[in-house]
Amino acid sequence: MGRDFNFAGVRKLALALSLFLQAHRQKKAPLIVLNFDQSCLADRYAGEMAKIFSRQGLPVLISERYAPAGAMARAIIDNRGSAGITLAACGRLEKRVLLYQHSGAPAMPSWRLMVENEAGHLPPGLDIKPCYPAREMIREKDLTAPYLSYLQSRVDFSLLRRVKPRIVLDLNSGSARDCLDGILRENGLEPIMTPPKIEKKTGSEKSSFNAADCRALAGMVVENKADLGAAISADGRCFRFFEQNGKPAAGRYLISALVSYLLETKNNPGPLVKSANSSLLIDAVAASFSLPVYESAPGEKFLADLAAAKKAAFAVDEVESMVMGDDSPCADAILFALFVLQMTSAAGKSLGEILRHTKRRFGKTLQARLVLRPGQRGIELYQEIVSGRMPAKIPGNPKKVKLLGGIKACFPEGWFFLRRNFESGVFTLRVEAFGAGERARLVTLGRSVLG
Repeated sequence: MGRDFNFAGVRKLALALSLFLQAHRQKKAPLIVLNFDQSCLADRYAGEMAKIFSRQGLPVLISERYAPAGAMARAIIDNRGSAGITLAACGRLEKRVLLYQHSGAPAMPSWRLMVENEAGHLPPGLDIKPCYPAREMIREKDLTAPYLSYLQSRVDFSLLRRVKPRIVLDLNSGSARDCLDGILRENGLEPIMTPPKIEKKTGSEKSSFNAADCRALAGMVVENKADLGAAISADGRCFRFFEQNGKPAAGRYLISALVSYLLETKNNPGPLVKSANSSLLIDAVAASFSLPVYESAPGEKFLADLAAAKKAAFAVDEVESMVMGDDSPCADAILFALFVLQMTSAAGKSLGEILRHTKRRFGKTLQARLVLRPGQRGIELYQEIVSGRMPAKIPGNPKKVKLLGGIKACFPEGWFFLRRNFESGVFTLRVEAFGAGERARLVTLGRSVLG
């Protein structure tokens, strides 16, 4: 899906998806919510897809402008959509077509495979000609406005207006800028904005979320004597925060502090869900509230699916800086960034002070991340273990071994998680332990799995 990404390919995908939805329809025709990013032609691709859906008798709700992930999820829920699609005209092929389920959560790979299977049943060489839309089946709507109202109802802006935290924002380009910057200003807060990052080759504004591009943000936090700095990915899924001194806030402590704060405000909260490569501190937070913890394979889709099945209060992927839950079925960095502001304002403390308190309360851990490129024998050993063809004989006598999109081995002193990136072919080894010596031991054990 996404490999034949042109107008003909988009029409073919739209036909396959409409046939899939009609085959699984209930009493009425399924509503499809369509969204697009800011890349060139993405809005035209969405319009082309809407034409095919409408000609197939499927009602379509198409966004007037690009909406972030949280707004897309709310639109599907509020309008009782059967599916949602966000189209991107550039970027990695497999991320150009983002599918959502009726719950507002991202579609599981199995769901995508069924759509691709439907596309495979179409006649080879099928050329779907451009067509006029059935206009009565298409409705345009600003998906962002209802989302802003939702944010207004979820966050204690009266507290923020009273405290007036001084914040530096790096919102890249994208809907995150419109939503987060806009709602803060509407509530009397004046965030300091970092200058846009410009592509040298094209001269256009770029969306970047890597650590190197956040250095300017860290410097502006110190220069402007701000209380904290925040960076939000352009699609509104992931976030990073910086302390008063410009130091990046470690994800495991930040998310642990945030989830603990939010749990204190909930009555009878459900369990927590975390990705297999997330911190032990999440377990400590859950234990302090007597809540169970469930683990999923890394990735928003797997987190969302397990969170829905377990009726979780929150689901977190510390590595990707993703949080979902509290009425948000997908990763919503805008909502949870506002919750971080609310947390620091309610505590009357700096973000650094809150993180240091979190370390004292839940413990301090050390982490490591290594990229491994084993030989063919190492790849075969890994495949035999994760496929179940060979017993997971992990050195070091682990307490438990879990196969969750990779190999996770749990020990009294910590864990390691070994996973292959099938696109690049390299392996990532992540380790967390309570001390430097234990961390070094787990790194050695993790390496030894590949021979």
